[in-house]
Amino acid sequence: MKEKIKNSAKKIVFPFITFAVAMIFSGLLLALLGYNPIKAYQFILLGTFKTTSTMGNALANSIPLMLAGLAVSIAGKAGILNLGVEGQLYIGGMLGTVCALFLPVSNRFLMLFLVLAVSMAGGMAWGGIVGVLKAKYGTNEVVVALMLNYIAILFTSYLAASPLKDPDAALNQTVRIPEHAQFRRMIPRTQITAAIFIALGVAVLIWFLFRYTTLGYKLQSIGSNPKAALANGIECRKYMILSMCLSGAVAGLVGSTEIIGKYGRFTEGFSNDIGFTGVAIAALAGYSPFAVVAVSVVFGILNAGSLTLGREMGVSSKMFMVIQGIIVLFVATPYLIEVFAGRRKMKKAKGDENECE
Repeated sequence: MKEKIKNSAKKIVFPFITFAVAMIFSGLLLALLGYNPIKAYQFILLGTFKTTSTMGNALANSIPLMLAGLAVSIAGKAGILNLGVEGQLYIGGMLGTVCALFLPVSNRFLMLFLVLAVSMAGGMAWGGIVGVLKAKYGTNEVVVALMLNYIAILFTSYLAASPLKDPDAALNQTVRIPEHAQFRRMIPRTQITAAIFIALGVAVLIWFLFRYTTLGYKLQSIGSNPKAALANGIECRKYMILSMCLSGAVAGLVGSTEIIGKYGRFTEGFSNDIGFTGVAIAALAGYSPFAVVAVSVVFGILNAGSLTLGREMGVSSKMFMVIQGIIVLFVATPYLIEVFAGRRKMKKAKGDENECE
């Protein structure tokens, strides 16, 4: 019992410590470049909480990060590192856009439901490819996912630049989707839409799945000890594929909610590496859905505060990306090392590449 409490406390305290160290290190870097780190952090906070609009946009920035982190967490619970969220969200976003542009549906709620459902199906199929190749042939999911990211991003870029391109636009983007296929802004002068309820709802569903359902138990079992799970009659390969399908479905939601909630059209490169940031968020949160929500809000605040930081102190937005990268490095690396080390031990103990055989 004491050991369990100790481990739980470690999981809660350790991310805060690593985040604090990362912020100190980032402050030292700012100081070396001639900026006052205390003022910099003050401007980030003041710029975020100054008005309802800035607070709303900070929260809006966190929505896609929540969904991306939740997508990574589902696969992570099953012992799979899903680095393919970036590609899955592009596939989901493009399919959702095509659905909104060409389906002859005038009812607003039906259209929104279909757009979200199609985008989830697209992300599920794209994520399922990774799961099938790993489960059936023992391929490395990291390599496969990264390669599929390139295929998804380049293919959707081609569609946005050629067959679906808006002829009146200079950028590679589709025509604007109909108004009834878009989320309405909940607060004026912000980008907050109903996507926030979708993200929170997904977090609750994932929490319920892993806490109270047999499916969640089986997914966690193959993630913690696939050999023991197989001995207990759990079909590892089946649930490995299922975990990647579920993860891909949530990743597909990232793309569609961004397009129907913020941009109103598919634009080449709209993601800005949301999928990869989601990996760091999930790692920091220890794959806990509610912790993912909290960490995403912090990252949203940092993103929103960068505008004020640049305006007040002249710090380049590229410099802020460096600072965010440092934070990601500090908070994610310990968890990723732990994940990879644990998996190597399991593989070594079994003496086989495919742990579910």
